[in-house]
Amino acid sequence: MNKNESVSTLLQETTLHYQTLLKTFIKDNKLSKKIFQLVKDYQLLFLLLPSIAIFILLLLPYMNVIPYLDGDGEFRIAVNFYHGHYLSNWMPYHPPLKLLLSSLIFHLFGFFSYSYIGCLLGVVGIIAFYFIAEVLFDKRTAVISSVLLSVSGIYIATALFSVNDFLVTVFLLLSFSLYVNKKYFWAAVLACCAVFSKESAIIFPLSIIIVEGFQKKIRLVNLIPFFGLSAWIIFLRGTGHTLWNDWNFSSTSDKGSAWTIMNNVYRGTLFNKYAYENWLHLFVFNYNWVLWIVALFSLFKLKWNNNIAVLVLFSFLYTVIILSFQTFTITRYILPIYPLLYLLVAVQLRYTKYTFFFMLLVSFCVLASLFTSNDPVSNTFWVKSNILDQQFYLNRALDGTDGITYNMQFLYLTKERDRLLRQGTCSNDIQALDVYPETLSILHIPPCR
Repeated sequence: MNKNESVSTLLQETTLHYQTLLKTFIKDNKLSKKIFQLVKDYQLLFLLLPSIAIFILLLLPYMNVIPYLDGDGEFRIAVNFYHGHYLSNWMPYHPPLKLLLSSLIFHLFGFFSYSYIGCLLGVVGIIAFYFIAEVLFDKRTAVISSVLLSVSGIYIATALFSVNDFLVTVFLLLSFSLYVNKKYFWAAVLACCAVFSKESAIIFPLSIIIVEGFQKKIRLVNLIPFFGLSAWIIFLRGTGHTLWNDWNFSSTSDKGSAWTIMNNVYRGTLFNKYAYENWLHLFVFNYNWVLWIVALFSLFKLKWNNNIAVLVLFSFLYTVIILSFQTFTITRYILPIYPLLYLLVAVQLRYTKYTFFFMLLVSFCVLASLFTSNDPVSNTFWVKSNILDQQFYLNRALDGTDGITYNMQFLYLTKERDRLLRQGTCSNDIQALDVYPETLSILHIPPCR
């Protein structure tokens, strides 16, 4: 054996020796297991970091602004609750989970911290959506899904003041992420939190019961949200109040919102102008029509199971029953259905053979809808309203003023409004600014001059 062969043999033996040591270390050493677990945890953080960072960076410059539109109304209700006037100065509202969260934030950070709830829960919702997509599909689909949610214009715009539909969406994502991981009790508890954000969330546990019923499964924990809703109704009756019924434009408004929904289902009045407008928002509005076309391609790639059936059934029932309720057709009402849309789009992007084409198409539509209102198809359905130099799609007769809460333009407008209100020279724009003197008083801001 020559010298080179000896050296080569020595290197091979040394390599095998250290490989054996490494395998033994990995197998037997507790510290190594912790290290490798830490690496796995950091891998998860790395996968989630882009979507979380995007969401925070887009929302952060607009924190601490003066509440606006329905965000302002909910702010005043939350302050009323915080001051202990919930019953003595009753303001018609949904169940009080948001009021409890707001009171905690107010106590810790003051009234200008109102936006903190949306920022924190927005991140939580993105993480929950990642885990849903990972369980249903894989990590790549989960990353794409979470990024799509993080750049959703409606998700960001409603997060600013954490309006109820935003809370419903986040808690439903949390509930569903636990459900797909077979944590059924905690899934039911989080579904109850969604119901205590807005009563319409009861459609989700109902969807679970229906799907599991076809499988002849009975889980008593699925009834927890129904007990929660019943307790809320009993509380309202006991204090001389009713379920939220403001702005109910149906012919049965005098009988309450629950009766209106049941009447719509029973008499087939689900198909009305309010439903049509909401469905246009869902399927057409600001490039949504492109995303739904992309989503349709993914249907050929889906492997149906109970989890997907629950999500699809919930989205269908919510679209038909809740979006047909005769009230203002505010764009945020479609938000709880967006996770299904983004999940289907992510599946298509993940598994298509034409990745570059679909990625380019979706990226354009997502970014265009996030920052602008220039969809050629939407231009044929909605006129634009100019508010402080921002152009919004708005059907004022049906959408109400809060119909502009759908992308970054709303945040730009809110920031400019905040600047005008703080400098005080805003009397010329008082109508466009939708100013409530009570809000300015709470925040110690002088009235407009």
